[in-house]
Amino acid sequence: MWFPIPGPDDSLVYPIRNDGSEGRWRLGKANMLKKVANGDVIFEKRNDSTYIVYEKIRNNENGIKQLTTLFIEKYVNSRGTEILKKLFET
Repeated sequence: MWFPIPGPDDSLVYPIRNDGSEGRWRLGKANMLKKVANGDVIFEKRNDSTYIVYEKIRNNENGIKQLTTLFIEKYVNSRGTEILKKLFET
């Protein structure tokens, strides 16, 4: 999806990859423009004065929660330390 979005300095921002080749937006035009209007994107200026655009990911957006860890309590490092201390108590 190749179309411009309005940048923070009123320039037109296209999806350009870091190597300078044409990229594409992850969202369609209407949804991407809505994200820009709502402030749900971050514009980061590159050394060549173009912008790279990041989408803000929010917890619980559309019922989706971002994972913080894949490890359950019983397997985390602090639990292992606790078990070792009990094993070597005299």
